[in-house]
Amino acid sequence: MSKITYGEAKRAYERWGSYAAAGRALGVSDSTVQYTLNLDARVQHCAAGRAHKDRRRSQGLCLSCGGPAEDLAHCAKCREARRERDAARWTSLRAAGICYCCGVEPAAEGRTRCKECASRQHVHRSARRKTSIEIGACSECGRPRGPKGTKTYCRPCADKHNAREKARYHEQKQKRSD
Repeated sequence: MSKITYGEAKRAYERWGSYAAAGRALGVSDSTVQYTLNLDARVQHCAAGRAHKDRRRSQGLCLSCGGPAEDLAHCAKCREARRERDAARWTSLRAAGICYCCGVEPAAEGRTRCKECASRQHVHRSARRKTSIEIGACSECGRPRGPKGTKTYCRPCADKHNAREKARYHEQKQKRSD
């Protein structure tokens, strides 16, 4: 899709009267002209939605229904409904063998995400881990590592990590001996 500015698209559309004619005049497709013109409306709509949610958040209201939010972004009823929707989506996508992140690509063999989403998450986690280590926070939960923490984890996360690694070690050792 060729890039055109909102002003170019607007002037061409006003002059020629249709997306197709404006597209021909600008040397782009009619859908590019239409997309560019509608983009401004979407940006304004998103800004209005953000302002609405910011007002609700500052008043301590649920962002979804407007009820009391109990010091969180959503009330218990909306959180539970979201959990159920997410669980149903995850289950149906997993059963169909589709990536649960993008919902489009087939999941990698034996995985729940496609290679592209897994790669994107790996990059994100690596960057977050590096930043956490630099600022002295736990790379798992973000809390300060403290004097009894390890290089990358706070003490509680280090204990959980060590227990997982120990279980994984014994599981692999058992597989090798069988």
